[in-house]
Parts: sequence; C-alpha cells; structure tokens
Amino acid sequence: MAAFLVIEHAYHNGWHNLWLETDSRLVVHLLTYRDVLNLPWFLCQKWIFDVQAKLPYMNFNFTCTFRENNRAAIFMAEIGRHHPGFTWCNIP
Repeated sequence: MAAFLVIEHAYHNGWHNLWLETDSRLVVHLLTYRDVLNLPWFLCQKWIFDVQAKLPYMNFNFTCTFRENNRAAIFMAEIGRHHPGFTWCNIP
C-alpha cells in the first residue's frame, strides 16, 4: 500500500522520474509484469484504477532490497512504525 501511495504522490506533484526502493517482491512483480494475479483482492481496484493508469506517464526505476540486509530500511521502518500518520517531503 505504501508503494501505491508514493507513486500517486509523485505523480500528483509532477515528479515523473521515480526510483522506488522496496523490500516487497510483490511490488516488484506488479511493476515488472503489471498483472494482479498475486495481489490481494482489496488492493486490485486501487492498483488498476489509481496506480496502473499513471505508470505509462512516468519513468520508473525500482530495486528490491531485502530489509534484513539494509540498515537504512530497518531504521526507516522503525520510524514509520511509531509515527501516527504520513509525512511527505515535497522536495524533488
């Protein structure tokens, strides 16, 4: 879900060049093959109508980094776990 929100936020702010780093194989699969076969049913509509419609207008790079080997990701996950809401940094 966080990847979907980031893609939408980048698109609405005019940031059409995006590098997304994730620890989710599912997100990488969705961005690579654009199919929803492995996507939970409650996210299918959001993916198809909100996110997938924006992808042709964006230049995308993405990497999958496993969180166990990535101290920065562990640090950011801990911040996110204790933060009550969203915080956006609007600097491209």
